[in-house]
Amino acid sequence: ALADINKAIELNAEYAWAYATRSKIWQAKGKWDEALADANKVIEINPTHGWAYAARSKIWQAKGKWDEALADANKAIKNYNGTYAEAYALRSEIWQAKGEWDKALADANTAIKNYPNDQYIRKVYNDLIKKKQEEAERLEKERQARLARQEEAERQARLARQEEAER
Repeated sequence: ALADINKAIELNAEYAWAYATRSKIWQAKGKWDEALADANKVIEINPTHGWAYAARSKIWQAKGKWDEALADANKAIKNYNGTYAEAYALRSEIWQAKGEWDKALADANTAIKNYPNDQYIRKVYNDLIKKKQEEAERLEKERQARLARQEEAERQARLARQEEAER
């Protein structure tokens, strides 16, 4: 398949679909720099191609470049006039990575509302709900531990005062 796509690009260097397809192949192989170069070429050929921005957002995510991933997810959403549910799911994942849980949930809700049966969107949504529950449990354990330390400190202070009063 790659040889055919390379031939198509050789025949027409402005064939955005061929670059987009090759970018997907590179992504599947974990060749992020090659995937990024092809996604960039699609955007160069067609700057309003929302899919290319979403693809590039995924690439940035894989490279741990969260701000770049967020910018491209925003462009994907904008270029589809706010109707690209997968881009909302992508952006939800980025917000999660940045620890912005409320923003992540808002985007996941938008995505799931528009495409409730899409497996990728459903996975993003379910993973987010699970992470939020785990975060809430972690925070509650921290709160309880803090209260226990505070109560122990108060108990120790009372004992010290009682011992002082008994002397």
